[in-house]
Amino acid sequence: MHMPGHKGGRFKLIDDLYKVDVTEVAETDHLYDAEGILAESMARLSDFYGSKRSIYLVNGSTVGILSALGGLHKAHDAILVARNCHHSVYSGLIMYQLKPTYIYPKITQWGLLGGIDPEEVRKALAANPEIVSFIMTSPTYDGFISDIRKIKALCDRYNVVLIVDEAHGAHLPYSHDLPESALASRPGVVIHSVHKTLPVITGASLLHMNLAEEEEKSVLKVLARLQTSSPSYIMMAQMDACVQVLGNNEQMWKEHLENIDNLNKSLKKMKRLYALTDYVDIREGIIAHDPAKSLIISRGTVDNGWELSKRLRETFKIQMELEDGLHMLGIITLADSKKALKNYGRALLKLDKKTKKNINKGQVYAYSKQPLIQLQPYQAEDQETVEVSLDQAIDQVSATMITPYPPGIPVIVPGEVITADLIEEIQAWLEQGMDVLGIVNGKIDVIKVTKDVF
Repeated sequence: MHMPGHKGGRFKLIDDLYKVDVTEVAETDHLYDAEGILAESMARLSDFYGSKRSIYLVNGSTVGILSALGGLHKAHDAILVARNCHHSVYSGLIMYQLKPTYIYPKITQWGLLGGIDPEEVRKALAANPEIVSFIMTSPTYDGFISDIRKIKALCDRYNVVLIVDEAHGAHLPYSHDLPESALASRPGVVIHSVHKTLPVITGASLLHMNLAEEEEKSVLKVLARLQTSSPSYIMMAQMDACVQVLGNNEQMWKEHLENIDNLNKSLKKMKRLYALTDYVDIREGIIAHDPAKSLIISRGTVDNGWELSKRLRETFKIQMELEDGLHMLGIITLADSKKALKNYGRALLKLDKKTKKNINKGQVYAYSKQPLIQLQPYQAEDQETVEVSLDQAIDQVSATMITPYPPGIPVIVPGEVITADLIEEIQAWLEQGMDVLGIVNGKIDVIKVTKDVF
């Protein structure tokens, strides 16, 4: 129940990938100066997704995010950033010396990160007329979708470029029965991680642009600098096959969505666990939920998501995509057959029966808590640092990103103050076996305090 979307090759678009593993020779074209088969392929992408220009990414969505930020901004530009963005966004803030204003996602009644409230966007843009772009994530890792149409209209009003990290929504344009993709609103930039929810190998992604000509050229120039000069034809051929085989194939998607619907109906029988489906709450900034994300809420049981996921793996041989103190997350793709989803549903029902009931309030994500910012991220990068234990890091200024993975969203960014609450949460993650990037052997880099700092 985790990415990549081909699920170990259970859904193959191309039988023999070795046959398409070629390089730039006669008649295979050049990605950054395409005139032949790649130009034709990317024209199909643009036509299918409804973008002005689409181009292949073979270094994941990260390179698309970095290219957009580098191509649209100059050093010290102001940028509006949704605080639940992927850690690659914060790397871009440091690389290009950008000055962020943060906007925070709403928190759902379940304690999960919700969507972005358009009214909060309006307030931020009105209060900061120097902002050049707004970068946000929709759908979230959990599949919550924000009102991109309203947010795009606000960005247009304030002459701000909207960048949507739709890494987890590459499948949305493939069926009218799925929630609307951000591309329908024609933001300046949309980035897709095709490998997450479609049957393509890891790293395959897309960059879609609806930009003025000079902006587009600038983004593509940065992309050519950052991305490999030897792009994977395996990735590009698979992404092309997605459009040609899976695009305009409503019957396949209809059957797939019926299988998901049947799964969700069966999960309503659970007494202790709760499957969160078809979730909409405007107050939480959520206008739709992606049915490909299977959210199993652990609140109401004595077990948290980590414990439940471990039992699911050890007893039923099912690996989830993400687990934490609040829930488990599974990713459903076309590679999951009707039989596979039935087995998944049966396993959850059995797990539910063996779980003891308890009114457990759970926790709230640390991402919702606004940190004290002492330095801009790029300013923190230039400071002298010292390595300290987690206990010693309380009230210190971080020199690194601290990122639980998954979901890959930093809870602290360089230049921000590390609180006691955050340390307590990090220690709980580590005890549960979660990977926390930025913590090495129980230690963290903080900024060395001198009279010249702060």
